[in-house]
Amino acid sequence: MFDGLVMAAVATELRQNLIGARVDKIYQPSKLEITITMRQPGRNITVVASSQPEAARVHITDTVRENPLVPPVFCMLLRKYLLGSRVMHVAQLGLDRILEITFLRSEEETPKTLVIEVMGRHS
Repeated sequence: MFDGLVMAAVATELRQNLIGARVDKIYQPSKLEITITMRQPGRNITVVASSQPEAARVHITDTVRENPLVPPVFCMLLRKYLLGSRVMHVAQLGLDRILEITFLRSEEETPKTLVIEVMGRHS
C-alpha cells in the first residue's frame, strides 16, 4: 500500500539524492512507466515513475530496462523540456500521494515541474 507516509519517505530519499542532479536520459520502457537518469558527481541515479494499476510507484532503482526503438510522444515531450536541466526542488504536497520534482535548465527559462500522483489504478 502506497500512502502519504510512504510518499514522505520517498520524497526525503529523492531530495537527499537528486537536488542539483543533471537530467541525462529519459526513457519510457512501457506505456505506463518512465525512467529518468540523472547525473550527480561520480554517480548516476535512475528514478522510475510507474502508473501500473497493480504496482504504481516512484523510486530510485539500479535495474536497467529495455526501451523501445522509437520513443513514445510523452517521452519525447519530457526530453524536450527536461534534458540538461537540474533538479531544484523535490516536494510532497501535504501528506498526499503527490510528488513534485522541479527542474531548471537555465536562469532565463521558466522552471518545469513534473507532478507524480501515486493512486493505484488511478495514477
